[in-house]
Amino acid sequence: MTLIGRVAAPLLALVLVGGAACGAAPVASSNRGPAATGAVGSDAPAPGLTVTSRPSGGCTAPDLELAAVVDHPDGIEYVESAFLLHVPTGRSGEPLPLVVDMHGATGSRSTQESASGFGALGMREGFITITPQALLESRVWRLHPDGPDVANVRALLSIATERLCVDLARVYATGFSMGGMMAIALACDDPVRFAAIAPVAGTVEVEPCERAVPVPFLAVHGTADDRVGYDGRMAENVGVLIGSPAGDPVPKVVGVWGAGNGCSTEPPVADLPVSEVTGDVGRVALSCPPIGETELFVVEDGGHNQPGAPNGDPDRPGAGFDATATIWSFFARHARG
Repeated sequence: MTLIGRVAAPLLALVLVGGAACGAAPVASSNRGPAATGAVGSDAPAPGLTVTSRPSGGCTAPDLELAAVVDHPDGIEYVESAFLLHVPTGRSGEPLPLVVDMHGATGSRSTQESASGFGALGMREGFITITPQALLESRVWRLHPDGPDVANVRALLSIATERLCVDLARVYATGFSMGGMMAIALACDDPVRFAAIAPVAGTVEVEPCERAVPVPFLAVHGTADDRVGYDGRMAENVGVLIGSPAGDPVPKVVGVWGAGNGCSTEPPVADLPVSEVTGDVGRVALSCPPIGETELFVVEDGGHNQPGAPNGDPDRPGAGFDATATIWSFFARHARG
């Protein structure tokens, strides 16, 4: 492969689930859906994990009105932001995993769905997708764990679990760029809620984060990202948005998160071997307990984009790597006990 053997070397229509009450089911049961085509890794539960589903309150009386349309441009109840909702059909009576997928700065719910395809994937694989939009008219997230955007997404999740049949053991967060930073902020704010998170081109921990429980973590990042630099340097406007011109290099961020997950810190992530995924994408896996799995997918010469995006340039680095399918495969093998 072209990646050399160390990470740092290159400088790197909706029908809601049925009205019957949902019963508990093993995490590995078929209601989770298989790994998506093109995914790297297995959807088998992490070794040693035996976790049953935890049906949400919405399983007793799912609200058909909430899922009557896919797009909610005016929010709902005490949720002020617009959001997209995808609920897979043919899953009557099953508590379903839920993925929160967040757009980058100045993006939108529709641009994120077009780029990631998580909503469409969930319709096929059997998980609910919520694609929220930032509250500000500029569509820029405010990343502080005590800030209004984190509170708004939490409120949206509360409504979803009250009115949809959600498996509370399998709630996940991901996002692109600043949306990936939001996934980190959400997990820092409420780590018990999220079974795993996965930032794409947004591997930045804006504030120090101490977590009471491990949160499995997958990062995807390009070494030539000129917006959120692999070396920690930020484009000027990005630095303004997050309040800092630079952060830690991506391998260090991953290593710090892994340490909080109980992973080994020796050798550091920057010195770990890279296993080939495609000719320009490598995978680095930390030595972790099953409940704290932490890994990094490095796109050599990759820029600021979502690798494998349905609307992406087929000739750019990482185009042959399906980040969305790989993230879902990672999520599918983790559950919150």
